Amino acid sequence: MILVTTKMRLDISQLLTSDAFFAHFIDESLAFHHELHSVYSYPALLHNCLHVLIQPEPFHKWKTIEQKCRQNRLKTKTCHLKLVTVLSVYIVYVVVVLSVWSQLPN
Repeated sequence: MILVTTKMRLDISQLLTSDAFFAHFIDESLAFHHELHSVYSYPALLHNCLHVLIQPEPFHKWKTIEQKCRQNRLKTKTCHLKLVTVLSVYIVYVVVVLSVWSQLPN
């Protein structure tokens, strides 16, 4: 584990410059951490890769990325709700037009 955390500490400064690379680094680190504990029964009390991620600078970057993702999801949901509203109004319009046309003589 010392080798892994040492490598992480050496690489993290370069990864902090890119949100995409750092987000991937977090995902891989969490997957590695999960596998260590669930598959290999690595003791939770021993030093592990999460200790690198909870240092002030990486943790701040992680929090910032999570906030950006949350804001993007909210924007997407808002756009989705607007689209659903517009589509439902359009469907009502089409139904009304079809009902009126169906009553017209051929």
